[in-house]
Amino acid sequence: MIKRRFIWVFIVLTLVLSSSAKQNCLECAMSPEEMTAKDTIFKDLNKKTLTLYQQGKITDALVFANQALDYSKKTFGSESPKTATALNNLGELYRIQGKLGDAEKCYKKSLSIREKVLGKNTVQVALSQNNLASVYFAEKKFDKAEALYKDSVGVLNATLGKDDLNTEIMKR
Repeated sequence: MIKRRFIWVFIVLTLVLSSSAKQNCLECAMSPEEMTAKDTIFKDLNKKTLTLYQQGKITDALVFANQALDYSKKTFGSESPKTATALNNLGELYRIQGKLGDAEKCYKKSLSIREKVLGKNTVQVALSQNNLASVYFAEKKFDKAEALYKDSVGVLNATLGKDDLNTEIMKR
């Protein structure tokens, strides 16, 4: 229960942080007003996903998570940090349903985008590593899981510091 809550707090944090990430060419072509409006739509789709998830309505949450992903790809680009966030959220819903193959694909793509666009030492990268590790753990791929868990803690140590609460939680 604590880990589930932490994951969603981390997702919300990621959503907020992705707003300040480097812009890709689709975002650069937008006026500030247009960007704000489109960002609001994206955030609303993610809020609906989170609310439905918290209510235990996973199937309904999947509808909005897929809408957020489609919207993000079309609006911000397939290599946008927002698209990585949408993929991460969708991956989490798949993981909860036990659709580990689908979750793995989403998490891998999210991780790839985040490393490429944001750099390897970011909180968002650590989140993607941690989530992918949770899939590997569920699949009993313990060596892969352990390596990713260690990488994610290393990234958090580098970005947030060893004494940060998020770093401490990830170590457990």
